[in-house]
Amino acid sequence: MTIRVAHLTHNAQGGAGRAALRARDACRAAGMVSEVFCVDGAEKNPELIQPKWLRNSPDSTSRYQDFMFNQVQWGDIAAHRRGTSNTLLSQPYPGMDVLSLNALNTFDVLHMHWTTWTVTPPDIRRWLDAGRALVWTLHDAWPMTGGCHYPSGCKQYLSECIVCPQLSDAYSVVPNAFADKLHQYGNDPRLQIIAPSQWLADEARHSRIFAQTPVHHIENPIELDVFVPRDNRSQLRAELGFTDADVVLLFGNHLNEEIRKGGDVLRKALAELLESEEVMARWRARGLQPAMLTFGTPIDLGVATHSIKTMSLDSVRDDKVLVDLFNVADVLCFPSLEDNYPNTVVEAAACGTPSIVFRTGGMAAMVEHGRTGLVVDQVGDARALAAAIDHFVENHFSDVGMRQSCRAQCELRNAPVTVGRRFGIVYEQALAAKGIAPSPLITPQGTSSTGGISATAKAVYQLSTVRVSPQVGADFLRHPLNRRIAQLAQVEQATADVVLATTQKMAPSPTREGRVSVALASSLHAHHAGYAGPYQFARHLDCERFELRHYRTPLGDGLVGSNSAAERARKFGHILGLEGYANQPNAMLTEFDMLVDLLSTRYDVVHFLDGELCGWLLPRAARQLLGDKAPAVVMSLCINRLIC
Repeated sequence: MTIRVAHLTHNAQGGAGRAALRARDACRAAGMVSEVFCVDGAEKNPELIQPKWLRNSPDSTSRYQDFMFNQVQWGDIAAHRRGTSNTLLSQPYPGMDVLSLNALNTFDVLHMHWTTWTVTPPDIRRWLDAGRALVWTLHDAWPMTGGCHYPSGCKQYLSECIVCPQLSDAYSVVPNAFADKLHQYGNDPRLQIIAPSQWLADEARHSRIFAQTPVHHIENPIELDVFVPRDNRSQLRAELGFTDADVVLLFGNHLNEEIRKGGDVLRKALAELLESEEVMARWRARGLQPAMLTFGTPIDLGVATHSIKTMSLDSVRDDKVLVDLFNVADVLCFPSLEDNYPNTVVEAAACGTPSIVFRTGGMAAMVEHGRTGLVVDQVGDARALAAAIDHFVENHFSDVGMRQSCRAQCELRNAPVTVGRRFGIVYEQALAAKGIAPSPLITPQGTSSTGGISATAKAVYQLSTVRVSPQVGADFLRHPLNRRIAQLAQVEQATADVVLATTQKMAPSPTREGRVSVALASSLHAHHAGYAGPYQFARHLDCERFELRHYRTPLGDGLVGSNSAAERARKFGHILGLEGYANQPNAMLTEFDMLVDLLSTRYDVVHFLDGELCGWLLPRAARQLLGDKAPAVVMSLCINRLIC
């Protein structure tokens, strides 16, 4: 029987959304029934199915997740980013209750794409536990990190995201989100992962979250009947003001201002190139002159480009215009410092236009050096990029053979029917692993001639409503993020009530038998448990023998609330004779939260890692509350604290 595949993505207009549409078409080309569901962006494409997401529902879950989305995502995270990257860093909530969307239940396979703020970690587990086949294409690294979509050189996701270099993370959003993903869907063999680039496939196989999950490398498909070489390149160039003597350098991204896209590197490279009298003299001797063509968000490529022929376009949504731009260009300059499988490089190649890229991420395998473009080994080096552009002009300008090779490579790797058949193999594996036969629902009369569902079914699905996912992962709401959200909610009593109600709807973390469960408490301090020291050693514990959950606490009293509440906490510490609490009220809250967790979560060991969190209360209280079931307590104290 025919396999029915529902592709799910957040926004159908971005790069990942575009890839989801192409994946749908690839499935159809391979004989499957396939549709795309999205949360946003369907208004520009009636072929998409965008159920109405009841985000503004008055129920407590919807109100709580909306509050958390606005306050944590666009409040704390946005305000505390570090300068290492300006690419999105996101927490997982809110999401749709995908199991309640009956339209998805009529498909055999759910194929997720970019599903941040669409499908939550607990709902991925719920879908798998319900016996449904689930495939996930990685369009970036977010599914296996604590929140970054591109890690900017950080490798913590290979073991555990603890101290994020992209975020000043006082409330442990990143380690909590990493734990949420790890414990809800990490290393689940029922899940099938697809990576468009060999680079990301390799990273996934070595990551903590997907090390034991099946990972497949399948390139993204492209419409080879749309992105094509034009026979009238000279005419197109003339219509846009470029002559055959112009060396048209193309640069463009959806967000050109992203640091990782390399705009600053290209700016410096162009200055190096255009200000070189020797290089420009050689070009002029051949009757050539530089020209620049850009698209996407506005970018100034420097004073040096102000003296050459340039054309700067806004974001391009029309494929016909894109195809013309790629055909006008002599070469795509794509100096991205970190990327998975950028659509722009594939689209350019399908039109016969070679690319110049750095040997990093997925680009290194997308371009065959000397055959379909040039690969620069010195990643991020502006002089090396300038030299590569000059080398291209000297050796490959008007190189018909290189342009033909670009097209041939796409026909081999990215043809929709070829990619669709490879998808089909993964779908069959996902279904077979669950003992599921492809759906008997489909009949020739229920399918459109294009490989989609019937017009009636699509119209009904587009009118469907879906509520907010009913649960938030318990690991995500672990201390101190739970205290931060409650603190933010105090400004609105109704929302505070929602916080209290929703904490009863947390999705518990699955238990893994045979492992030593450890609660690791530490203070967030520049000299304690920072980028080095004993806290970082925890990531090297054998994950097959130990299971860690982190309780990180910012120093001071910021989690307590008002000044009066902080003063009461200090007095309480003095009354108990616990000077540690008197000086660090946040530590008191940490131990209270750990005690509460001990009532519902099994811990074999509680490890207090440094001086500010040295177990003033928990050891005795745990023995009183749990008796013989109380965990062992370990303390690592600095020498001056021992002397005191």
